[in-house]
Amino acid sequence: MLNMPEMFRYMIAGATAFLVDFSLLYLLTTVFSLHYLVSNLFSYSAGLLVVYLINIKWVFNVRKYQNVSLEMLIFSIIAIAGLLLSEFVMWLAVESLATDILQAKVLATGMVFIFNYVLRKVLLFS
Repeated sequence: MLNMPEMFRYMIAGATAFLVDFSLLYLLTTVFSLHYLVSNLFSYSAGLLVVYLINIKWVFNVRKYQNVSLEMLIFSIIAIAGLLLSEFVMWLAVESLATDILQAKVLATGMVFIFNYVLRKVLLFS
């Protein structure tokens, strides 16, 4: 069942992580001239760390695993799947649809946001 206060907290956590992710992507691609997919790898990872910490401290009230190592392993597997989805959507949007990198990031983030929420809720925090 959908828990609205939890979903609201997840959205705030996601928005915070997105700001870190998006800002770092912009910085790495425009200031440091890294390839957008390399920048996305680093920025996604930074956002992931932020969202993990907020998720375990504030968003989800119920944790399925008391073993932090196991929880982090499952969280990381979901994150890697989300990263692959993000990289694919960004590549597709930029290379095939000629979308601006930052617009592609917004599109990828929206898709990954839903993907991650569902998997985290089912596998970790229920």
